[in-house]
Amino acid sequence: MYISQQLKKQNIAEYLLYMWQVEDLIRANNFDMEKIRETIVNSYPVDEEHKKALAQWYEDLIAMMHDEGVMEKGHIQINRNVIIWLTDLHLRLLRSPKFPYYSAAYYKALPFIVELRAKGADKDAPEIETCFDAMYGVLMLKLQKKEISEDTQKAIKVISDLLAMLSNFSRKQAKLFDGVRCDSGDEFEFIDRLIVRYKELGIDPTTKTIIFSNALDFEKALKIFQYCQGKIRCSFGIGTNLTNDTGYQPSNIVMKLSRCKMNVNQEWRECVKLSDDMGKHMGSNAEVEACLYELRLASEN
Repeated sequence: MYISQQLKKQNIAEYLLYMWQVEDLIRANNFDMEKIRETIVNSYPVDEEHKKALAQWYEDLIAMMHDEGVMEKGHIQINRNVIIWLTDLHLRLLRSPKFPYYSAAYYKALPFIVELRAKGADKDAPEIETCFDAMYGVLMLKLQKKEISEDTQKAIKVISDLLAMLSNFSRKQAKLFDGVRCDSGDEFEFIDRLIVRYKELGIDPTTKTIIFSNALDFEKALKIFQYCQGKIRCSFGIGTNLTNDTGYQPSNIVMKLSRCKMNVNQEWRECVKLSDDMGKHMGSNAEVEACLYELRLASEN
């Protein structure tokens, strides 16, 4: 628990690999809490109060693995969420012309990713998950003191560089930007989750701002403002209610880019906009479903 807390602040990639190892440690101990206390908790160099908290952490993880059906293999949702989040950041960096060095690192790693998938890695998993699977596999080989081929070491070095660059972006961006925008979903859940994330990154949330703009009226904005007090700064963009406050129910719609082409010589390409609110997804059903599947969001929408 204490190692994971520190790693989550410092390096999200190392945190995820550590959490995967914890999942396997729990499996190796057959989900037996007495064995975990004996082999892990009791030997941890902390006082009894902290050992009690550590034991509770393991008990909670066991419950999650049981409830989520990943007792034999797979990962609990809190760990899958890291992959989803890093995949989203990865795709954003690739789409942006501002980060050519990240794209270069990705295309350097791409042949190894393709090779891993050809050798049996899950082809339906995001590429970033394939990279983590490879890193974890080599980590297990090292722990077992098994030989690692020169080709594997070369591939892992390139993949490790990519993941290190991706992990550094997460903290750097959080520090660089003054805040974030919330324009869909449950605002109060968003506040709580964002505050937790800032604290994990070692950032004081009271120095950051959330701009809310999701179908607001003044009554709702006031409730959000009161909820944010002493936790995080907030600001509001109220549009629909200011222009349609005549008593009629406004339509739940947005206007976004539907297709584009980068220059006159290229073909038109369809655009997709995803939202936490189902009614605000934009794009053809096939493209929306493909994006939700690729980002592992299909089951959440």
